[in-house]
Amino acid sequence: MTTTPESPTNDLISAAASMSDRYIAMIYDAIFFLLIIFVSAKIILFLNVDGRMAQYVFFVFLFLYDPLCVSFFRATPGHYIKGLRVVSTDAKNLNLFKSFIRYIAKITLGILSLITILGSKKQAIHDKLTSSYVVYKNKL
Repeated sequence: MTTTPESPTNDLISAAASMSDRYIAMIYDAIFFLLIIFVSAKIILFLNVDGRMAQYVFFVFLFLYDPLCVSFFRATPGHYIKGLRVVSTDAKNLNLFKSFIRYIAKITLGILSLITILGSKKQAIHDKLTSSYVVYKNKL
Protein backbone atom coordinates (compact mmCIF):
# COMPACT_ATOMS: atom_id res chain seq x y z
CA MET A 1 0.00 0.00 0.00
CA THR A 2 1.44 3.37 -0.98
CA THR A 3 0.79 6.58 0.84
CA THR A 4 0.43 10.08 -0.46
CA PRO A 5 1.49 13.21 1.43
CA GLU A 6 -2.12 13.52 2.59
CA SER A 7 -2.35 9.96 3.93
CA PRO A 8 0.45 8.93 6.27
CA THR A 9 0.78 5.39 7.49
CA ASN A 10 -0.81 4.37 10.77
CA ASP A 11 2.70 3.56 12.03
CA LEU A 12 3.68 7.19 11.60
CA ILE A 13 0.61 8.42 13.46
CA SER A 14 1.15 5.92 16.29
CA ALA A 15 4.79 7.07 16.58
CA ALA A 16 3.73 10.73 17.00
CA ALA A 17 5.31 12.47 19.98
CA SER A 18 3.28 13.61 22.97
CA MET A 19 2.62 17.27 23.64
CA SER A 20 4.63 17.14 26.88
CA ASP A 21 7.72 15.74 25.15
CA ARG A 22 7.44 18.38 22.45
CA TYR A 23 7.21 21.12 25.11
CA ILE A 24 10.28 19.75 26.88
CA ALA A 25 12.18 19.63 23.58
CA MET A 26 11.16 23.26 23.00
CA ILE A 27 12.55 24.22 26.42
CA TYR A 28 15.83 22.43 25.66
CA ASP A 29 16.02 24.29 22.35
CA ALA A 30 15.43 27.62 24.09
CA ILE A 31 18.23 26.90 26.57
CA PHE A 32 20.54 25.79 23.75
CA PHE A 33 19.69 28.89 21.74
CA LEU A 34 20.35 31.18 24.72
CA LEU A 35 23.75 29.54 25.20
CA ILE A 36 24.55 30.15 21.55
CA ILE A 37 23.55 33.81 21.89
CA PHE A 38 25.71 34.18 25.00
CA VAL A 39 28.77 32.53 23.41
CA SER A 40 28.27 34.50 20.19
CA ALA A 41 28.12 37.78 22.12
CA LYS A 42 31.35 36.91 23.92
CA ILE A 43 33.08 36.06 20.62
CA ILE A 44 31.83 39.27 19.01
CA LEU A 45 33.14 41.32 21.92
CA PHE A 46 36.45 39.46 21.96
CA LEU A 47 36.99 39.86 18.20
CA ASN A 48 35.69 43.44 18.26
CA VAL A 49 33.43 42.69 15.27
CA ASP A 50 31.37 45.50 13.74
CA GLY A 51 27.99 45.56 15.51
CA ARG A 52 25.98 45.84 12.31
CA MET A 53 27.70 42.83 10.74
CA ALA A 54 27.21 40.80 13.93
CA GLN A 55 23.49 41.62 13.84
CA TYR A 56 23.18 40.39 10.24
CA VAL A 57 25.00 37.15 11.02
CA PHE A 58 22.85 36.61 14.12
CA PHE A 59 19.56 37.15 12.24
CA VAL A 60 20.61 34.83 9.44
CA PHE A 61 21.49 32.22 12.06
CA LEU A 62 18.19 32.83 13.88
CA PHE A 63 16.15 32.09 10.76
CA LEU A 64 18.21 29.17 9.50
CA TYR A 65 18.99 27.32 12.75
CA ASP A 66 15.73 25.36 13.06
CA PRO A 67 15.12 24.75 9.33
CA LEU A 68 18.68 23.53 8.74
CA CYS A 69 18.60 21.22 11.76
CA VAL A 70 15.22 19.78 10.76
CA SER A 71 16.00 19.33 7.06
CA PHE A 72 19.47 17.82 7.51
CA PHE A 73 19.25 16.01 10.86
CA ARG A 74 15.48 15.57 11.30
CA ALA A 75 15.81 17.23 14.70
CA THR A 76 16.82 20.33 16.56
CA PRO A 77 19.08 19.71 19.57
CA GLY A 78 15.99 19.68 21.82
CA HIS A 79 14.27 17.10 19.64
CA TYR A 80 17.43 15.04 19.55
CA ILE A 81 17.82 15.00 23.34
CA LYS A 82 14.19 13.87 23.75
CA GLY A 83 14.52 11.18 21.06
CA LEU A 84 12.18 12.98 18.66
CA ARG A 85 12.49 13.41 14.91
CA VAL A 86 10.63 15.59 12.41
CA VAL A 87 9.64 13.66 9.30
CA SER A 88 7.46 14.07 6.24
CA THR A 89 4.40 11.90 5.70
CA ASP A 90 6.57 9.33 3.92
CA ALA A 91 8.89 9.21 7.00
CA LYS A 92 11.73 10.98 5.17
CA ASN A 93 13.49 14.28 5.80
CA LEU A 94 11.63 17.51 5.12
CA ASN A 95 13.22 19.58 2.40
CA LEU A 96 14.72 22.94 3.35
CA PHE A 97 11.80 24.92 1.93
CA LYS A 98 9.18 22.99 3.96
CA SER A 99 11.41 23.18 7.04
CA PHE A 100 11.62 26.95 6.64
CA ILE A 101 7.84 27.32 6.15
CA ARG A 102 7.28 25.10 9.20
CA TYR A 103 9.61 27.28 11.29
CA ILE A 104 8.04 30.58 10.15
CA ALA A 105 4.58 29.25 11.03
CA LYS A 106 5.86 27.97 14.38
CA ILE A 107 7.41 31.28 15.44
CA THR A 108 4.52 33.33 14.06
CA LEU A 109 1.89 31.38 15.99
CA GLY A 110 4.07 30.70 19.02
CA ILE A 111 2.56 28.56 21.73
CA LEU A 112 -0.83 28.61 19.94
CA SER A 113 0.64 26.34 17.30
CA LEU A 114 1.32 23.56 19.81
CA ILE A 115 -2.20 23.68 21.28
CA THR A 116 -3.55 21.92 18.19
CA ILE A 117 -1.56 18.78 18.99
CA LEU A 118 -4.64 17.42 20.70
CA GLY A 119 -6.03 16.11 17.38
CA SER A 120 -6.03 12.42 16.49
CA LYS A 121 -2.95 12.79 14.27
CA LYS A 122 -1.04 14.74 16.96
CA GLN A 123 0.05 17.44 14.52
CA ALA A 124 0.55 21.09 15.38
CA ILE A 125 -0.57 23.74 12.90
CA HIS A 126 2.96 24.13 11.57
CA ASP A 127 3.12 20.35 11.04
CA LYS A 128 -0.20 20.30 9.19
CA LEU A 129 0.93 23.14 6.91
CA THR A 130 4.01 21.20 5.85
CA SER A 131 2.65 17.63 5.99
CA SER A 132 5.09 16.69 8.72
CA TYR A 133 5.07 14.79 11.99
CA VAL A 134 7.18 14.91 15.14
CA VAL A 135 7.71 11.29 16.10
CA TYR A 136 9.67 9.18 18.54
CA LYS A 137 12.84 7.96 16.83
CA ASN A 138 12.64 4.52 18.41
CA LYS A 139 9.05 3.98 17.19
CA LEU A 140 9.77 4.51 13.50
